Amino acid sequence: MLIRLSLLLTLLAFPVFAEEETPKLDLPKAEIPQDLFPNEGKRRPGSRLRPWHADAAEWAAYRTQRPGMPTDPSSKILTDGQRYDITIGNRIPLLIWGLDDGFKSWSFGLDGAMMASLSRYKKDGKLTFATETFDGMFGAFLTRTTGRWIWMARTGHVSAHLVDNSPDYLKADPLAYNVFWYELVSTFNVVSPEAKSDWDLYFQGSVGWNYVALPQANNPRSGFGATYGHQLNGPDSLALIATADVVRPGITGQKPIYSAFLGAGFLARPESTRRPFRMGVTAFRGSDHRNQYFTRRNKFAAFTIHTDF
Repeated sequence: MLIRLSLLLTLLAFPVFAEEETPKLDLPKAEIPQDLFPNEGKRRPGSRLRPWHADAAEWAAYRTQRPGMPTDPSSKILTDGQRYDITIGNRIPLLIWGLDDGFKSWSFGLDGAMMASLSRYKKDGKLTFATETFDGMFGAFLTRTTGRWIWMARTGHVSAHLVDNSPDYLKADPLAYNVFWYELVSTFNVVSPEAKSDWDLYFQGSVGWNYVALPQANNPRSGFGATYGHQLNGPDSLALIATADVVRPGITGQKPIYSAFLGAGFLARPESTRRPFRMGVTAFRGSDHRNQYFTRRNKFAAFTIHTDF
């Protein structure tokens, strides 16, 4: 009895507190900045949220290519139904530093490509394809991207080979075509890479020096190109694309090579979520871009497909 009474007195000695309701805080809802998803609500079916390039260095590596030239380190197919020129290649930055949000970076990388030219003809009444020439190319580059400007110092090499199943192989001895060179390449983007735009325009120029050359060098080597494109229906939509290029290889007896492209595809704009792609018609004039046949006059118009891997 005494124990129960002492427990009761102990409980009565402590004050009893009523539970209070936790006040509700009326906090504003967090808003997601729209700049994080610039194409949200405007993307086409099948497109991705992220841009097609990983960073400014990868974008600059593609931007310095000239897909209109068959011997450029990019992937493409050219054909007129009789002749098929196929190039597999790419330009890849390996070391990247100095990246910031304003499309500025330094990068060092390698590029390379292989171009094979095949011809369709009949032999003994049977349809066959002969691989006529094979060109191998590689290079190393150092690139500085500063927004509208891209500067590249590059060393390159190309060697050309007449393949033994070419119809011309037994008619004449293969030429010795083996060239090493240094060059400085500059690209100017009229439309800033930091701006969102439905149209695109940029120019590229290069000047270089052949320091090992068979046939004999006729320095300097140089080139100039321009690319224009306009998206027909907003971001990530199909675009009209036109390019023009001229290259002076700097080799004795090899004339300048001219090319012009007109077609459709996806622009290589920084904000685009689709990888660059285009198809259309390319016309070539000047020396044959197949270097084993560089003494020939080139008059070649071809259906062209080009993409970036």
